Amino acid sequence: MLSLIKGSGLFLLGSNTTKKVALPVPERMWSSHHRRYWNQIASEYDAMYRGSWSQLENDAVARSLSFLAEVRKPIVLDVGCGTGLGYKLAHEVNPELRYIGVDISEEMLHLCTVDGLRVQGDMNDLNFLRSDAVDVVTLFYTTASYTPDLRGLMAQVARVLKPGGYAYVSALSRPRALGQRRGVLDYRSRGDSSAQSVPARAYTMRSLRKIGRGAGLEFVSGSAINTFSGRLERQCFWRIGEVAAKLVPQVSHTISAVFQRTRRGVS
Repeated sequence: MLSLIKGSGLFLLGSNTTKKVALPVPERMWSSHHRRYWNQIASEYDAMYRGSWSQLENDAVARSLSFLAEVRKPIVLDVGCGTGLGYKLAHEVNPELRYIGVDISEEMLHLCTVDGLRVQGDMNDLNFLRSDAVDVVTLFYTTASYTPDLRGLMAQVARVLKPGGYAYVSALSRPRALGQRRGVLDYRSRGDSSAQSVPARAYTMRSLRKIGRGAGLEFVSGSAINTFSGRLERQCFWRIGEVAAKLVPQVSHTISAVFQRTRRGVS
């Protein structure tokens, strides 16, 4: 898979060289906050998501990845891969996958013991990959909310996808973002009791579809989960939440969309 890497200067684990890529000031501010936050909670992150509620979430996400089973030996780019929880989900759906994970947190990546290539870098710079390089791009666990420029990121996703390739995009749901100020909310992982937080944006399914379409990606399907996340995390409430999410997706904590790059390609 190294033939897919353009040598952009992003840090590949196992390499002895690092080259920093200059980013515009707004993005650089987000990046520094996110790197510090995820480094801080890296050692505790997996434990935060080991409960029965998290397993219900994972089962729901796995169902949304059904398209992955149809791709033969897919090359998967996992944006915001963290400690590799998304890899485990994808690998269960298609054990033949070949994996590239990118994350801004070096501490998360050191704990990411997956079979594949790990890249330390900002999600807003996927220029380390050649065009038409991967079959699937994943943004698990609301990763799409952690960039100030989702339109720019989705354009890069479309570029690195092969024609016919898929993107799974998960984001925070806008009506649940009660702390949002000027389009930005303060976010922390479930179970994190620290005073630290990171900037994030929330979306509606309609806005996700519009952004994907603007990048040249066709909407395939959408779903919503976690209506009672952080409040009533019991299995009976999960079932109620499933019904509520189908009727009114925006009452959920998380929305996700599956896109496909058209065979016509991306201009």
